[in-house]
Amino acid sequence: TGNDLALITSREGNERGPDVSLTHPKDGCVIVDALIAANVVNDFRSPNVQRFGFASLNISFTDVWQA
Repeated sequence: TGNDLALITSREGNERGPDVSLTHPKDGCVIVDALIAANVVNDFRSPNVQRFGFASLNISFTDVWQA
């Protein structure tokens, strides 16, 4: 269910860059595949993490919201 999706990226001290990681206990890979089919670039990290990287110079708030 949608309630199982959780943000796992720290909101503080994110020195690694503009990335967001979410987790879903069962359907992480299925979610990633569906987003890729919809032209949303992201990747899957086993066992259940969906990772999104944002290039701030060429992405808008609208792009993030639509993804």
